[in-house]
Order: sequence, then C-alpha cells, then structure tokens
Amino acid sequence: MALAAAVLIALPISSAASDAPAPSGAGQPVRLHGRQILEVRAPLDGVSAAERARRASEALEAAFDAGARTTSVRPAAAGASVLLGDRSVLTVGRADATAAGFSDAPSAATRAAADLEKAVREEARRLGAQAAVFAISMLVFSALVAFFLARRAGALALGWAERIESGELALPSLTAAGVEVTSASFLRGTVPPVLRLGRFLAWIAVGYAWLLFAATLSERTRPLGERLVRAVVEPAGDTLGALGRAIPVGLAVALTVAVVAVALRATRLWFEALARGDATSPWVSRAHARTTGALVRGALVVLALLAAPGLLGLREEGVGRLGLAALLALGLGATPIAATFLLGVLAVYGGTVRPGDLVEVAGRRGQVVDVTLREIVLEDAEGGLVHVPHLLSLLHPLRVERRR
Repeated sequence: MALAAAVLIALPISSAASDAPAPSGAGQPVRLHGRQILEVRAPLDGVSAAERARRASEALEAAFDAGARTTSVRPAAAGASVLLGDRSVLTVGRADATAAGFSDAPSAATRAAADLEKAVREEARRLGAQAAVFAISMLVFSALVAFFLARRAGALALGWAERIESGELALPSLTAAGVEVTSASFLRGTVPPVLRLGRFLAWIAVGYAWLLFAATLSERTRPLGERLVRAVVEPAGDTLGALGRAIPVGLAVALTVAVVAVALRATRLWFEALARGDATSPWVSRAHARTTGALVRGALVVLALLAAPGLLGLREEGVGRLGLAALLALGLGATPIAATFLLGVLAVYGGTVRPGDLVEVAGRRGQVVDVTLREIVLEDAEGGLVHVPHLLSLLHPLRVERRR
C-alpha cells in the first residue's frame, strides 16, 4: 500500500490537530487480525503514535467483526476522520498528511480510506476462503463418519437376524408377573424381519442426519436444513402428539413403563448371558458384556424419557419449559458423574488397564481386580480392595508396572 509507509490511524479527537512536523522515526503498525494495514508516524494532540495505532487497531477490529466492509471520510475538528461502516477508526491531522506527502488532511484521509477498504475486503475474502475449506473438510469427514455408522448398524442388525434365524442366538420368551407375554417361537419369527427392516431404516436415518449437519455448514444451505426439519420432524411430532392424545394418559404411561421394563429386562438378560458365556456375539466380547449392557440400558431409558412427552401429548409450553429447566439442572449437576462415566468407557473399551495388571494410580498400588464405568478396583498388598474413580486419572498419571 502506498500509504502504509506513511500514515495514520486514531480514534476521533474533537480538538484541533497539532501543527508540529512529523517525526522521522519508524511508524507504529495498525493491524487487522495480526496483519499490518497502515502505520502511524505522528502524534496528535498529545497522543503518541503508538497509542494512536493501538486505539486504531481496536476500532478497526471491532468494526470489521461487526460486518463493516466499506469506508468513508468526514470532516473533523482535527482534520478528517476515516470511517469503516459507521464507526470512526482514524483521524488524519496535518502532521499525518505531511508525513504521507499530501498537502492537506482530507486528501490524505481519502487515500487512507481507499487503502483501508482494499485491505478489509482482502481480509474478508481470506476469511471466506478459510471458512469454505473448513466446511468442505467437515463435509467430507462427516460423510465418512455417517457411512461408517450406517454400515456398522446395518451389519449389526443383519448379523443378529441371521444368528436368530440359524438358531445360534436363542431368544427367551417374554413374561410379565409370571404370565407369558410372547413366546420364543413368535420372537424368532418376528424379530429377524424387524432387524432387516431396521437395517434400511438405519441407512435412511443416518443419511438424513448427515444432510441436516451438512446444511448447517454454510449460510446458503441453512434454509434448506430448516425446510428438511419442518418436512420430517414436525409431521412426525404432530402424529405422535395426536396418537398420545387419543389414548388415556394413564394407560399410555402404564404401557410405556411396561414396554421399557420389558426392553430393559430383555437387554439385561442377554448381556448377562454374554458375560457368563451362555451366548456369544461377534460385536461384543465377554469381557465387555456387562459394561455394554449398562450403556445400552441407559440409552434405552434416555430415549424413553425423550419420547415420552410426544407420545403422551404433553406439548404445553409450561411442561416444555419445566422439562428443559430440569434437563439443564440435571446436566450441570451430573457433569462430574458424566465425565467419570466417559473416562470409564474409554478405559473399558480402550484396554488401557485390564484385570490382572499391576498398576499404580493416584498413589494407590495394587493388582487390578475389575474395571467398571465408574472406577478401577485394586487389591493392595494387604489384600484390601481400593476403589479409584476414573476422574483421578485426569489429575494423576497411571503407571502400569506389569501386564497380565
């Protein structure tokens, strides 16, 4: 920039400009997002060049971040002010004009405004290019993740269906209060088709979720994402709400509780059978069966709680706000517990510590007896059991002295 070697920038000052000649020292840089835009060489009304440059940089950053992209010039008591948008970011005095090689302040301010606008537009284009590269990277990465999840879910559903059909996986009959609700033969005939259908539904659900995520990556595609949400979610919510209102609330609650209880019991029994070795699965190892079962049961409970308001027709604004407040309070209060369980999932499935290892963690040393979602259970030299929560691994290193 022609003016970058010479001039200017300061906040508007209402008093008259100093007529002192410009100093010959090095100018103070005015920066936008770390890039030098202009230089300030002369003081103005007792304000040093360094202070003027600092104030100008702050004003320029604030105007740019607010979305301003065009500059203008207006007269000021000290000479002429340069504005970015509606914010005055610099004042050009007589000393600034002389240092820049101009005869008067308005001419110097006009040139400064042109150079400044050019630099601002270049910075906006650079940030836009960065955002585009990031959006494309996230689009590709999310597509890979979505493909992996859909393929994994489909393979899991198909594998269970084939194992049930071949008799390798035996389904128990469902009973309630000693009364058989569904027989094992009925489940063997109905579960595999449902799993095969669920395979395709999983692909559709993952693809739809990916489309919604991809639509949020750009301002131009966000209206498309909003239309996709309205086209699918709102009709589904209305349908569930109508169904819930058609059934007496008490009966709906009882039916929901019964279904969730049966699902939880069936899940628990199956994963306990995996843990005992009475059943096998290519997806869940025997060592991880109990932990995986606890996670699946927790997910079922969360899904039931999320679906309950729509199924029961509880759509009043007060209920929604109360539920949101309760959810926020529960989330804040359960942050340490959630962090512990997250670390527990990593510890159990990552295999960092396994039963039988000799370890030292948080000053406790012993042989690992069990690794749960909540803690590591050690047996010390005296034969006592020491329970070490996973949260301590964030503060203390874990030393594995001997692997099993």
